[in-house]
Amino acid sequence: MGLGMMIAVMSKTRLINVEHARVGQRLALDVKVGSTTILTAFSELTEEHISHLREHGVGEIVIVDESTEPAATGPTTKRPAVVEPVDDYEAAEPIPDVPDTEIDSAIAALGVARAGDILPDVAAGLRPIKTLHIHAYAYARSLEPDQLLPTETPIEEEEWFSRHKEELRGNAGLVPAMAPIPAQEAREHLKQAYIQFSDEETVSAETLDALSQLVLDNLNLDRNSHLQLTDVGKPADYVPAHILQTIIVFLKARQDTGDPERRRREFIKGITSYNLGIASLASRVSRAGGLTETALGKLHDGYKSLYHNLRRAERVEESVLELVFLQNEHADGNGFPYGLSDDSIPLDSQMLALASRFSLLTLSKPRMPRLAPRQAAVRILANVSKNFRASAAGSFLHEIGIYPVGSAVKLSDKRLALVTRLNADALLRPVVRAIRSDANGSVVVEQAMDLRRKDLSIAGAVREF
Repeated sequence: MGLGMMIAVMSKTRLINVEHARVGQRLALDVKVGSTTILTAFSELTEEHISHLREHGVGEIVIVDESTEPAATGPTTKRPAVVEPVDDYEAAEPIPDVPDTEIDSAIAALGVARAGDILPDVAAGLRPIKTLHIHAYAYARSLEPDQLLPTETPIEEEEWFSRHKEELRGNAGLVPAMAPIPAQEAREHLKQAYIQFSDEETVSAETLDALSQLVLDNLNLDRNSHLQLTDVGKPADYVPAHILQTIIVFLKARQDTGDPERRRREFIKGITSYNLGIASLASRVSRAGGLTETALGKLHDGYKSLYHNLRRAERVEESVLELVFLQNEHADGNGFPYGLSDDSIPLDSQMLALASRFSLLTLSKPRMPRLAPRQAAVRILANVSKNFRASAAGSFLHEIGIYPVGSAVKLSDKRLALVTRLNADALLRPVVRAIRSDANGSVVVEQAMDLRRKDLSIAGAVREF
């Protein structure tokens, strides 16, 4: 789907990945590659059509949703159709699908990567945009009252997995990195902290201490813990969801550092203060006339003031606060604020930049649907040597995975499976357990299969709702 294609955010259409397209579905909108229309609206998909879309690198299409909707139980007000452009501000053109062989080669090359060596076709489609600006765009949109989130409807397999995921994961011996109830409590604390920050341009020490203790008390960073990669419900929920997910992913990605609890607490406080400040700053700058080039210059000035304000407030250990603020430095020296490059950027800052980018890409946000972790990994790999140095990207992906622990996948033999362990030497071939319903409707988790030793592969990811 070309950049800027309009999608109808309403109940009768839905955005799907081409890999989930089925014969007989009807297109709701023209499909274009550049300025060329390759399939017109209301075409009924055939096998040839679907192959045609894949060959042209089309990732997503909008189809007519002909599923049966539940009958209304009382008077309703018809909601007007709202049309929002899909605006992937990081991509200058549609990002092509990347076969497993190329991803394997890219991962293998991380130890010897040079500029332009990693997924050059994908890299060519990404704008040279600063990390700080990417997050400013997402935050500014999420805090505008008239913004909408793109609606996505799960396909049958995704609906089944989401309905049974807690039981399936429990039966497989997996645990959440943070259980749903304390995670929701943490997000509510973050909402209140954002209000406090907007009013006072800092967060009280008591608020930060309470939040960091809540998160630490409920974190499980073992390798059998899993992330919760679901949709964000409302635009205003994006800020707290992004902050909490960034914290969890960062701490999981660097769990072997042996940091004492005190150090982890300071990182939680630093990540929270930084992101609340960037969200507030982006919102103010955007309200003053949008995120134009001039406004982004003001964002840079505000960024420096934010650092000094937080430093003076002495809510976060200074050495940690500096590491958090250096996450916007790029490996090629074109980052912010000092233009550091390669090994001069602290590893913790790079890992935080990776965790933040992964979180941004895998969370739904206004005018931009979430990506699957595999798609997020492709963008991370394509940004190696530009935004991220190879060693940091390699460490991050080996801990978080291309198909993270706890995620569902479809195997090449059409079965669904649950990822239960990553293989560091074969990230695209993790250990999985097939999942299904038995004759009584109970869920079954079968024996573990190491895909390195099986004549099976992963055919696609199953999203979590």
